[in-house]
Amino acid sequence: METIYNKILKNLELSKKYESSVYFSIIIPVYNTEKYLKRCLDSVLNQSFKDLEVIIVNDCSPGNCEEIILSYKDNRIKYIKNEQNLGSAWSRINGLSYSKGKYVHFIDSDDMVVEECYIKIKKYLKNKYEVLCFNGYNFFDDHIDEPKYHVVSDNKIYGKRAAFDDMFFTDNPLRTLWARVFKRDIAIEGAQYMPKDYTCVADDWIFNLFILFHAKSYRSVSDMFYYYYQDNPNAITAIVENKREHNINFNKLNRNIKQAYISYNSVVEFLKLKKVWNIYRNSWMLYIIRDLKYSFIEPFKNFDGYFDYIYNEDKSKYLEESLEYFNSNISNLNVLNFVYNNLIEASGTFEKKLFKYMLISKSYKIYKAITRIRNYPQALFNISITKTNEYRRMYIRFLFFKLTLKLKPKK
Repeated sequence: METIYNKILKNLELSKKYESSVYFSIIIPVYNTEKYLKRCLDSVLNQSFKDLEVIIVNDCSPGNCEEIILSYKDNRIKYIKNEQNLGSAWSRINGLSYSKGKYVHFIDSDDMVVEECYIKIKKYLKNKYEVLCFNGYNFFDDHIDEPKYHVVSDNKIYGKRAAFDDMFFTDNPLRTLWARVFKRDIAIEGAQYMPKDYTCVADDWIFNLFILFHAKSYRSVSDMFYYYYQDNPNAITAIVENKREHNINFNKLNRNIKQAYISYNSVVEFLKLKKVWNIYRNSWMLYIIRDLKYSFIEPFKNFDGYFDYIYNEDKSKYLEESLEYFNSNISNLNVLNFVYNNLIEASGTFEKKLFKYMLISKSYKIYKAITRIRNYPQALFNISITKTNEYRRMYIRFLFFKLTLKLKPKK
């Protein structure tokens, strides 16, 4: 039976024959953003630049998103309803299969674009570049910030895989799709390699990688063209639902880690398929560690303080959430397995064996292996050892998976 993913890919292949009838296709997946959707659509439709189409993809959203969309009587809007909930990645690809723009821009339905951005973007592109990268504001309910880091500077890059290398080797920080406008044909090419699964974690930056691999001309500018909304508690990937109070959604945490595992594997498969794994494998380890830190460690930097707080305020809630926290660690075993099978492969046989010792051995050899294992970035692995006269205890923390080993020294 044909899967929904294969059906979309067939439509995508057919869409290669479409002639460009507009300059920009703005593709907006929609799910549970009724509170923010109107301001998003208005920010696009009210642009003075009119040579664009707006492709809205309803990913089986609850609430009145459809009612809001249908209230617009603008012939530049194409409205698509997914047959089933596909997640942000495949909603974008489904929208891409209906696009007829020379360039495409993927934006999120709780964000906004800056006034007059598309007329400026067209001037920068000059029909010459396949990709244009730009900056965005961090947008909160009560204020707007210019980013203090992750800032793009003016630059031009040419050559096979040059834009891909810029992101991969120099850790180009803007991995989000909203920060780039792509020529439609290379976006279609990159979409072919997305994992055929429900994907909404790390999907934007792996889509970036797959597209940039095929780009030969790339430009970045320092202009601010986007408002990136930070306070949506219903965001698909929001595991800290209230950033001020550090309320945690463990179901999302559990799901996000599993989906990150799918995304990470797809990049390894892609690099091997393109026969460039040996070129990129060492950098891939550092790349993925940085992403794990951003996605799963930074949101929980006050995690311990949160549990101290609820312990003092409500002990029954402390027990309940501690149990959820413990159960959420189950999914991290998949990520550990991924690290063993893929990331450590990038470092060579000896390190791979040492990591295996860490997981299965209970001998004193583990302690001897620590010197080499400590070379792995501490943002990902946190290893500590306590010592008594009789035992050494080693605590290995990988994200939220904690492994405790009781080590008895040799006599």
